[in-house]
Amino acid sequence: MRHATSVLLACLLLARPGATEQDKKKPADKKPLVVPLVKTPIKKGALRAGHELKAEIPLQAWQAKIGTETLLFVDFDGNDQIVPGTDGLSMPSTGPYVVLLPETLLLKAGQFKLAFEGTKQVTLTPDDLGAAQQHVADASVFTEIRLRAGLKPAALDPQMCADCDKHADYLKANGLDGREGPAHEEDPAKPGYTAEGAAAGMASNVIKTVREIRKHIMAGYCQPYHGITLLYPGTDKIGVTNKNNVSMIYVSNFVQLSGELFFHPADGAIGVPTALGNGDFPESPNPVPGTQGGLGAGYPIIVMLNGRYTDVESAELVDGGGKPIKGLWSTPAKPANPARPDNKGCVFFIPSRPLSGNTLYRATIKFPGGDKPMSWSFTTGPK
Repeated sequence: MRHATSVLLACLLLARPGATEQDKKKPADKKPLVVPLVKTPIKKGALRAGHELKAEIPLQAWQAKIGTETLLFVDFDGNDQIVPGTDGLSMPSTGPYVVLLPETLLLKAGQFKLAFEGTKQVTLTPDDLGAAQQHVADASVFTEIRLRAGLKPAALDPQMCADCDKHADYLKANGLDGREGPAHEEDPAKPGYTAEGAAAGMASNVIKTVREIRKHIMAGYCQPYHGITLLYPGTDKIGVTNKNNVSMIYVSNFVQLSGELFFHPADGAIGVPTALGNGDFPESPNPVPGTQGGLGAGYPIIVMLNGRYTDVESAELVDGGGKPIKGLWSTPAKPANPARPDNKGCVFFIPSRPLSGNTLYRATIKFPGGDKPMSWSFTTGPK
């Protein structure tokens, strides 16, 4: 009887009305892409090792054009083999950084598993992301900002996307999909509660009444408190949704680890945005007292301290001509907003006004007991 029931259940599942619709959400073309690699000379110093990557950059790389994006693959050990997890990846449009090459890469054209034939060609096999396939183009901006920061990119995870959907459903079921009310927590006693949705809610950046995932990612990237969650070096998977007028970005490894200081924007970064919240989205809690969630302020400078310091001895940001930029410094010892008494374990500098476009800036910080000030520079993109 149990066997017959199982067979009947399997038949019903195969025949369910939603199966055809679900199949339509899979990649339209599952045929692998085979892309030739072109040997490309690299000028000494043109590429830099990403965060915590200890490797000397060779004077040549292997270029591939995938859709509208150009990638460089770096053979660190010079054995004429490109191997994920061992060799490097760079995207010239995002800046000079080389990071460890992941096995799965999220791009505008799709999410792919990578396999290399020496340095001759790369085969990209599309991931079957199911319903999450609809988010690929927008979510791919996460790859761009990770590479700009010198961090290894993350893959779009369909289960994490489904968990985001569950949290968005919970918010709607309880009338919390509008601007008012909790955005992250779930109550087990309320309709729509799931453990998966609750976990997603607590580990996500959540914006209500905004559906554009790409815009949400860029807004978070331009905020201090929420921006930190997109910059953890250990993040290797993300989930997103834009359901019920709720947009979510769910990141894995939602923790800071001990290690070397992390500076953002990174030294040599290009195309850095100019305004907090990308000019449109206020931050909560308010990082700049006396403002509407920091609106009107400039792009935040962040130093992830990883427990090594709690304050600065001196700090400044100057433009290319050496003119100091006015703004607010915030540290764990002196947080700008008491609602974040640990200041997220970071130093923040928030310029009083948006930074100028296409401009070089230099930040300098001296930590108590440090041997000498630390200084780095970056260049903004168009305003």
